[in-house]
Amino acid sequence: MVAMVALFASLVTGARGDTLSGRVADTTGAAVAGATATVVELHRVARTGSDGVFRLAEIPPGRYTMASRCAGRRCGSSRSP
Repeated sequence: MVAMVALFASLVTGARGDTLSGRVADTTGAAVAGATATVVELHRVARTGSDGVFRLAEIPPGRYTMASRCAGRRCGSSRSP
């Protein structure tokens, strides 16, 4: 069971728009595989791989809230700066 996770995200600008990527990790820094990462305001969802990494393409510029879910329950959130 993951008691607490950290959600790290960054935007990378490309020819087709911004790509939001990040990593979901537990309190020890271990990757959380199979978690979902959601851009709340856009209703965009990505699933993390075995390395805890997710990517969402073509995200418009803006300020967003990110949320993650692990095994069907909320496990963390963060707000873009």
